[in-house]
Amino acid sequence: KVKVEASHASIVGAGAPAWAEPLLRLPETVDTLIRPLLGLREEMAALVRPLLGLQEEMAALTKTTQVLLNRTDLLSNTILELSDIHKATHRNHFKRLHNSRSLSSTNLQILEVEDVPFHAGIGRNPVGTPPPAAGTEGFPFPVQSGQIHRLSANDLNALETFYNHMFPGANIDERRMAFCQWIGCL
Repeated sequence: KVKVEASHASIVGAGAPAWAEPLLRLPETVDTLIRPLLGLREEMAALVRPLLGLQEEMAALTKTTQVLLNRTDLLSNTILELSDIHKATHRNHFKRLHNSRSLSSTNLQILEVEDVPFHAGIGRNPVGTPPPAAGTEGFPFPVQSGQIHRLSANDLNALETFYNHMFPGANIDERRMAFCQWIGCL
């Protein structure tokens, strides 16, 4: 700055043209204009820092929102599944009522699937799956209650797989009894 003023004095003092004086003051003018801009830069940086923190918070909120959406989808699917179970159980109620009044010579009503498939790999049919007709090959549902005592372990296994429902028992007779209770015969 001292140099500029000295040269300014020497040029002006030496009879410099009038247009030279504004040019000589240009460094001072530029310095006067830039100094506030530098302060503005610091102010902008101070404003941006909190925004960067908000960006991190927004990322966390986005993750949380995605988790909530996933849980909402799961809940929605669970509600639909429960609704299907309720409908199938309701339809089976009347079939069980019929089966409870069946004599050994009366045809049984075949139930539809009302349990979700087992996670252990037993069962694969969705809730509400209608059964094949009684006597259909590979589907050993007894036509009449008097035929329940003829169900083999393999037959009961096939029925468990179709219905996604276990018919437990220590022996074949207890498993038959569990099946009979489940379809409403007892």
